[in-house]
Amino acid sequence: MWATRDSVPASAVRMKTRPPPLRLLSALLLSSAALLALLAATRQAVAESAPSSEAPRTVLCAPPLTELPGQACAFEPAPAKKSAEPNVLVIFLHGLMSNTPEARHDWQLYVHSMAKQHGFALLVPHGRPGIGPGRNPQILAWPTSEKMRAAHEDAVLQTWQAAQASFEQQRGAKFERTYVFGFSNGAYYATSLLVRAKLKIQGYAMFGGGSAASYLEKAAKRAALRPRVFVGVGKHDRARKDAASLALMLKRLGWKHRLAIANGGHSVTPTQVKEALGFLGGGD
Repeated sequence: MWATRDSVPASAVRMKTRPPPLRLLSALLLSSAALLALLAATRQAVAESAPSSEAPRTVLCAPPLTELPGQACAFEPAPAKKSAEPNVLVIFLHGLMSNTPEARHDWQLYVHSMAKQHGFALLVPHGRPGIGPGRNPQILAWPTSEKMRAAHEDAVLQTWQAAQASFEQQRGAKFERTYVFGFSNGAYYATSLLVRAKLKIQGYAMFGGGSAASYLEKAAKRAALRPRVFVGVGKHDRARKDAASLALMLKRLGWKHRLAIANGGHSVTPTQVKEALGFLGGGD
């Protein structure tokens, strides 16, 4: 038979309704404080581990290159590693390249390895998206067409000049000689700069590209400056005919140049770069 409250002894009722002892209250208060502290620590840990609302900045230049104004990257070898002409700067133009940090870093590190090996200072600018063949926004290129030059060339060249000025200011001295080296799409653009005498520099080297289009030859005939030109290409390179045509055009114009055909395909190699430096520096 279920017991009713009236059937429960009064002593039992008093035991159930008696306030808890002080020791129990203290224990409960301490437990609550500990729980609150634990919750606060947990919230802090979660907040610190949560992704930031601001996207991390993409690193433009792969170490050991440093960033300069105009989204250009620079490197200068240590004094002990410099060549016999330590004040040589090479502005090295890439070919058509994916517009990703990984592609930019791969190119930067490749040309950096040659700058370090041969002892020249290096400036690596980057092309613009959406101005190359097909106007693909995912591809970095140089303004080789007349329309793209009209729209972008002034800004492109200004960024180079600003980057070089910043580089020279940091090192505390101007470069005695400046060369433009171009690979593939960069070689075609370098040819355009050469024949239009757009830059007052001491030499050009084109690797895996170049052009002798009639409008370029027409411009070349009027060129006020005629720096030396090195044309390097692989014998299995699909661009070898363009490179050979460029060399023939320079020969017709009596322009000091050298054509070097290497064993290989569409590339620029440390050996070609070494030959270019020797020729542009005055070696025949």
